[in-house]
Amino acid sequence: MQSPESPTAQTASAQTAAAQTPTFDTGPGPGKGAFIIAYGLTVLSGVLGAVIGYGIAGVQCDVLRSSNCSSSQAIGALIGGAFGAIGVGIVAVLTLRAMAEWRRPRK
Repeated sequence: MQSPESPTAQTASAQTAAAQTPTFDTGPGPGKGAFIIAYGLTVLSGVLGAVIGYGIAGVQCDVLRSSNCSSSQAIGALIGGAFGAIGVGIVAVLTLRAMAEWRRPRK
C-alpha cells in the first residue's frame, strides 16, 4: 500500500509539470490601428446592411401595394444590419488572426 504524498511533494510535482508544459508564444499581434479599422468597418457594414434591408422591404411593400410598411421595413433593417455586421465581423476576425500569424516569429 502506497503512502499518500505530502502536500509539499504534490506542489513540487505540479510546479515541475508546469515548468515542462510548452507555452504557445503568439508574438506581436496586429497593431491597434488594425483593430480600430476592423471595428469601424464592422459598424459601417451593419449600417449599410440596415439600409439595404430597409430598401428591400420597401420595394416589396410597393410591389404588394401594402398600406402599412413601417413594421416590415423596420424588420428588414434589423435583419439586414445583423447580417451585414456579422458577415464583416467574421471576415475581420479571420483577417486579424492571419495578421497575427504572419507577424509571429519562426523558430
